[in-house]
Order: sequence, then C-alpha cells, then structure tokens
Amino acid sequence: MTTIHGFAQLALLREHPSPEWREADQLVAASAERMKVLVDDLLTLAKLDREPAYQDEPVDLREVAADVIRAVALVPGAHRITLGALIGTDEAPPAPARGDPHRLRQAAANLVQNALVHAGGDETIEVRVGPATSGPAFGAEAADRFSATPALPPGLPVSVLEVVDHGAGLTREDALRVFERFYRTDVTRARDQHGSGIGLAIATTITAHHGGRLELDTVAGHGATFRLVLPAGPARAVDAARGEGQAHSADGPV
Repeated sequence: MTTIHGFAQLALLREHPSPEWREADQLVAASAERMKVLVDDLLTLAKLDREPAYQDEPVDLREVAADVIRAVALVPGAHRITLGALIGTDEAPPAPARGDPHRLRQAAANLVQNALVHAGGDETIEVRVGPATSGPAFGAEAADRFSATPALPPGLPVSVLEVVDHGAGLTREDALRVFERFYRTDVTRARDQHGSGIGLAIATTITAHHGGRLELDTVAGHGATFRLVLPAGPARAVDAARGEGQAHSADGPV
C-alpha cells in the first residue's frame, strides 16, 4: 500500500490531458491513503494482540500529552488544542505512571485524533492531565459513562489524561459500540474521514495492558470526554486489587 500510494502521488505531479484524468489519479491516491491507514492499524492491533511486549519505565502523562499536542499542531487545519489541569486544580502537577511511553503516546494520539473528527467548527479541544484517586469521577462506573474495560478499585492513586471535545456528543447507541473494532459513527462516515474505526480499539488494548481503564463520558448534544486512567504504580498491583474485589463481590468478605 505504501508503494501504491507513492506512485499515485507521483502521478499527480505529471501534466494531465484532461480534468477527468487528474480526478481519477486523485481518487487512486485518496483510496490508497485510506487503505494504508487501515493496513497500518490492523498490523498494530495484530501485534498488540499477539505479542503484547511493553516497556516498563516511569512515565509522566503531562509529557505524553505535550508530545501529542506538538505533533497535532503541525497538521494543517487542526482544531485549537489546549493543555491544562484536571478540573479543580490550578495547574497540572506531575501525573506519574509506569509503562511504555511509545504505546501511551499512541493511545493518547488516537484519542486526540478522534476528538478532531467529532469536534465541530473551530471549537477548542481540551486535553487535561493530573493525578487523582479512583472513584466516582475517575475510573468507576457512572451514569452516562461507557467503557470496554473494567472499573478500577476505589481509592487507587491514578494519573488521568482527558481529551474533551465540545461537539455533538454521542448517542447512547454509538457510545455503547464506539470501542468496538471497525465501528464508525454516522458523523465519521458523513464527514468522509479516513479513519479505520480501529483507533479507539488500539487505545483500549494499550490501556488494558497497562492495568488502566479507558472510559467515555458523553451525552448527545453536549460533547464527549475520553479519559485514560492509569494506576500510578505497577499494573500487577491493580490486577491483584481487582481480583480481591471480585472475590468480595462474589463470595462476600474473605
């Protein structure tokens, strides 16, 4: 697909005998670009499923967010994106976690790209980062909250990265399926975006392997908040706490 896309771009540089001929070359280039994105995403997802090898090192989600925003800022026509602290804090303090910096940047970038698709007009996209404690606000089940990953144990020190858009929001039907592979909302299709419908699935897989939770708060007509919630400590401690919580819920206190 990379080769086809390259030759299609080269064809666009030549002199065309007619507008119809040039339009045909443009269609080839656009289709090749869409297929290239799909193939790249499929390869990434297959690798994450088959060989989930992750680095394990200290990560600050502030730096992850800043890197993603700097990259997106280079894209022509990108929405205005701001970086700030979680609501209720004056400025973003360190947001420590452990994991693979490259994969976490990939997950955050997919969330920002998703917001770019759904934000309307020139509305600002907000990226918020900071430390917190798992509970009703972060990492737990709540009304109008959706996730494909289980809730975190309450009272757990976590670091949070939120991506907030002020677009149309998602219907309940879309919100229930948005983390599925290949699922694209009607808004995405209507705007002829080149997304594959796999970006959120990739972000979910990466988050799960870090012992965290990817969740969505949304109400139709009121925008959407995608939230990456990671434990501040090792993922294995979260898995142990989850297992203990399941034992309590199934059998009573043990």
